[in-house]
Amino acid sequence: MRVALLTSDGERCGIARYSRDLYAALTPLVDADLIPIHPWPPEGERLERLRTADVVHLQHEYSFWGTAFPPPRAYHEGLKRFRRPGRLVITAHTVAGAETVIAARGVGPKPLVKRLALRLRPRLRREIEAGPFLPADRVIVHSPGAAATLAKRLDRPEVVQHWPMPVQEWSVPASKWGPLSLKFGFHARRLVTIFGFVTPEKGYRLALRAIRRIRKEHPEVLLVIAGEARDRAGEAYLHLLRHVEQSSIKMLSQAPPVPPAGPWSFDSRVLREALVDELKRLSYRVTGYLEEADARAILEQTDIAILPYRSGTGSYAAGAALAAGCPLLTSDLPAFAEPLPALRFRSGDVEDLAKKLDELLADDAARADLARRSREYAARNTWARAAERHVALYQEYQERIRRAA
Repeated sequence: MRVALLTSDGERCGIARYSRDLYAALTPLVDADLIPIHPWPPEGERLERLRTADVVHLQHEYSFWGTAFPPPRAYHEGLKRFRRPGRLVITAHTVAGAETVIAARGVGPKPLVKRLALRLRPRLRREIEAGPFLPADRVIVHSPGAAATLAKRLDRPEVVQHWPMPVQEWSVPASKWGPLSLKFGFHARRLVTIFGFVTPEKGYRLALRAIRRIRKEHPEVLLVIAGEARDRAGEAYLHLLRHVEQSSIKMLSQAPPVPPAGPWSFDSRVLREALVDELKRLSYRVTGYLEEADARAILEQTDIAILPYRSGTGSYAAGAALAAGCPLLTSDLPAFAEPLPALRFRSGDVEDLAKKLDELLADDAARADLARRSREYAARNTWARAAERHVALYQEYQERIRRAA
C-alpha cells in the first residue's frame, strides 16, 4: 500500500514536526511518501505522486492556504486534481468557530467587516467551519470536543475519528544544562515555560500578568518564552518582548562610574553580584527558536509547562512537555480536557492562573504527581501506536474499495 502524506514539512512549526514524526512511524509499515503542500495547487511530478497513491493523507491547517476569509477556492480546486472517492484522509489540526478561524473578534475595521460578512452570508460560516473537511472520507482529530463539534457540522459522525495526540520522542540527548543556563540567564531560577510558536492566541500577556502577581511569593520564578514567531502579529509581539528584555539587561549591565579611591570605593565583585541580583528581577526570558537538544534540556529543567491558550483545538507543544515529563498547567479549553494530564484554570482569568501557579510552585508533591502522569501519558500515546491506528484505517479503505470493485 502506498500512502501519500500531503503536508507542510519544512517549517519550524508543530505540524511540520508532527508530519515528520508520522512519516517516520509509518515508513516501516507502509510505502509512505512525504509530499510538500507548497506550492499549491500541486502540479507536475508532485501531482502524479498524489494521483498514483492508494491513500492521500492531508494535514490541514487553515493558514497553509493563506486565509480562510474568504474561503480559498484554490484549496478545493487542488483537491479535485487528485481526489478519488474512498481514499482521502484529513487530519484537522484546527476545529474552531468561524470568528476564531478568520480573526473576526476584537475592534477595528477588519474584524467588523468579517463579522458583518458572517451575518449577511449564512453559507459563509459553513464554508469556513465545515467546508475544508467535506471532501474527506475520514477526518482525524485529537480531542473529544473537536470530534463532537466536527461530527455535528459535517452531519456525518461516522467520518470523524478521534485519537489522542501522539507524543514525540526525543531524538537527541539534552544539552548540558550548565552552559545553557548561563547563556539564557536561568541560573538559580525556577522555570515556567511556554513552548512553541509565539502567537497572541497562546495567552502570553495573560501569563506575564500572572507571573508578576506571584513574584512576591516566588521571586525566583522566571517565565520562559521558548519559540519564534510564525506570522506578522507574532513577530511584532516578540519584537516588543525582546526590546524590553534587552533594554533592561543593557541598563542593568552598565556599571556606574567608579568613584575615586577613598571611603566610597568598592570592588568589582560586589558590583557584579549586585547586577546579578537586579537581573533576577526580570520576569521573563525570550529564547527564540531552539534546537531539539536545547528544547529538551529546558523542558526537563522546567517546574511547570503552561498552555494558557485563548483558543485552540490541540497543541503539539504539549507533547514536547509530556515527553520531558513536565507538569502541565493549561486553560480549560475542550482541547485540553481529560485524558490530557493537566491542572486547568479558567481561560482568560489571570487571577485563577496566578492562583494555580502559586499552588503548584508551592506543592512539590502535586508537581511530582503531574510529572508522573505526563510520563505515563507519553508512554501510552507513542507514535508507534499511532502509526498502527493509521495503517488500520488505510487498510479499511482499501478493503472497502476492493469490495466495491
